[in-house]
Amino acid sequence: MPKLPKAKDPWNVALKFLTFRPRSQDEVRKRLVKDFTIHQVECVITQLIEKGFINDREFCHLWINYRNRHRPSSKRMILSELLSKGINKSLAEELIDNLDDESNAMKASLKVYGRYYKYGYTTFRTKLGNYLIRKGFTYGVSAKVVNTLCQNLSDSVDSDIRSQP
Repeated sequence: MPKLPKAKDPWNVALKFLTFRPRSQDEVRKRLVKDFTIHQVECVITQLIEKGFINDREFCHLWINYRNRHRPSSKRMILSELLSKGINKSLAEELIDNLDDESNAMKASLKVYGRYYKYGYTTFRTKLGNYLIRKGFTYGVSAKVVNTLCQNLSDSVDSDIRSQP
């Protein structure tokens, strides 16, 4: 007699989903609701929280740290991402409160500086400023960082000109 395929277990599905990266409670819930009843999903979510596999606060810390290191964005952009992941607004605001938009804008600018410095002064300013605004930084923060980098760029060009015979 052939073996029947084993029915999916919500616990195993949730654990497999969590192996790829940390997830928020809402992300796990949305994934499990596709295949299981609400009662099964809530039981599994409760167990995952009790065993420490899901922790929204820890998820937020990891998400914010990852974003600051690899893809710096504004507070506003990170808040939007956390809210889209189902994180409570008050928790997300509390955790992003100590972020510094200006330093994140500088980090983001330095990642693309090499792409834009070869253009003329005005094109450099425009391209870099637009890039920072797309990353969610305010005009004020973007302008300040662009001005700082333009000053550094003009200082380096001046020193290159002065050093040539």
